[in-house]
Amino acid sequence: MKSMFWMLPLVFCGFGCGPSLHYVVGTNGYTSSGLNLHLPQTSSISVVADVNAPNPLLEKEVATKIQTLLTDRGYRNAPISEGNFYLTFEYGVDSGESKTGALPMYQAGGIATGRTFDSYGGSSYSTIQTPGYITYVPYSYTAHKRWLTLSLYDRSPAESKAEPLWIGTITSNGTSSDLRDVINYMLVVGFDHFGENTKKQIITELSGADKRVKTLTSE
Repeated sequence: MKSMFWMLPLVFCGFGCGPSLHYVVGTNGYTSSGLNLHLPQTSSISVVADVNAPNPLLEKEVATKIQTLLTDRGYRNAPISEGNFYLTFEYGVDSGESKTGALPMYQAGGIATGRTFDSYGGSSYSTIQTPGYITYVPYSYTAHKRWLTLSLYDRSPAESKAEPLWIGTITSNGTSSDLRDVINYMLVVGFDHFGENTKKQIITELSGADKRVKTLTSE
């Protein structure tokens, strides 16, 4: 009768690289008419910044980027009270929500060497491939919700009963709380749907190296 004694197997495993940096942005567009807006390309649009913004320098920076995106679409910039249309904007980021869990990781099997004994005292060695197995790696991170709202009016929003022609709500969830950076991606996506009644949320994924964002932030 044969008996078996197996030596401790040698296990070799490797780990793949994680995905490249990217941003997932959701956009919802609403219009007062229920139809897409078709503004004349000769229209001038005044970008209305909040004079009471907590960070007036960031407010000015965002307003300048909005003006750039409008110009790229053929609209003229105009001083407040001289525009054919008026665009207001709001933005923010929450304090975040902690996320924890465990990520399954597959570990490849290895080679085990075994020694076999027979009833006459002899022995021999053989090798086998051991099966793979799953381990769990804990993770923890904080997820932030970033948001941006764009509102277009055909008269000054400071006037009583002024109603918006179009509202765009743009959101993005992620680990970065640096709104100054993330808002660039939200602006680019938001103006992709400027004036549209999207009828539902449109999900867009942008690479962290998106060329339009790089152009916007280099100006």
